[in-house]
Amino acid sequence: MKEKTNGFYVGLAAAVIACVAGIALYLYANAVADPYPLAPGLLIAGAVIALIALFSNVHFLLLVPGVAYIAAFALYLSSQMENISAKLSANGVGDTGTSLTALGVFLALMLLAAILSVVSCYMKQRRV
Repeated sequence: MKEKTNGFYVGLAAAVIACVAGIALYLYANAVADPYPLAPGLLIAGAVIALIALFSNVHFLLLVPGVAYIAAFALYLSSQMENISAKLSANGVGDTGTSLTALGVFLALMLLAAILSVVSCYMKQRRV
């Protein structure tokens, strides 16, 4: 483990955050009867690709998880626009049951994972 640098740990943190957010989002969305498996699937797939890239020496794969996390963020935000509109207008039309607080937390976690993943791409992963 001594040959790992900060870039490795930043990428690992992004993968762990994305995996936890993906699992939590999937479970929460099913609990409030608002299932949307595409964003959690992208988060978990991105985390798996990040772990493969981090533990092997395949450096060109390091950008793929960042793209997956950004895509999950955008897809989840666009799928929840009707819900956000219903919550903000307080008329209840289009309300899916997802709270704005939970939506904000999931979006923040996705954005944090995306930023950390992209930052990790430009850092050294191992000492040479």
